[in-house]
Amino acid sequence: MTAREKLFEFIIKQGKIDGEIINVEKFLNHKISYELYDLIAEDFVKHFSDVCYDKILTVESSGIVLASVISLRTHKDFVFLKKKKPITMQNYYCDKSYSFTKQSETTLYLSKEVINSGDKFLFVDDFYAKGNTYASACKIVENAGCFITGMGVIIDKSNSDNIYSILKLKDLMLNG
Repeated sequence: MTAREKLFEFIIKQGKIDGEIINVEKFLNHKISYELYDLIAEDFVKHFSDVCYDKILTVESSGIVLASVISLRTHKDFVFLKKKKPITMQNYYCDKSYSFTKQSETTLYLSKEVINSGDKFLFVDDFYAKGNTYASACKIVENAGCFITGMGVIIDKSNSDNIYSILKLKDLMLNG
């Protein structure tokens, strides 16, 4: 079974779709199905096999599981943008981002200690809604003198053909 088929099956059996809101807490971002994440990570690794990147980049907290499984498969480190600045983080890049899911603005932080100028990142996350988080990640990475060379999400709610995703919202609406 492909990652797409498995994710669709999980959403139909355990998820809830209400317009643009997709509740996947029972298997994707609150309770985790490692069987599902393993298939998704395998798909991402295969899709981005020709993309040059040094590290995987994601956002705290829902993207961490995906980034960690991809990291295990590729033997590349991952870095996540933090939503709160710890007192130990003295030198950092940051940018504000509006979360569609949480309906609030947050500041994303990246410590200068965990990256090198010129790093190339594969950006991964669970959802892509309006692009605010990704835009902030791009700004932070650019300010750090680094690059995002590939981008993928598990579910793309924008239905964009330019974003690699396992499923798009329109696919769920047609088949749900």
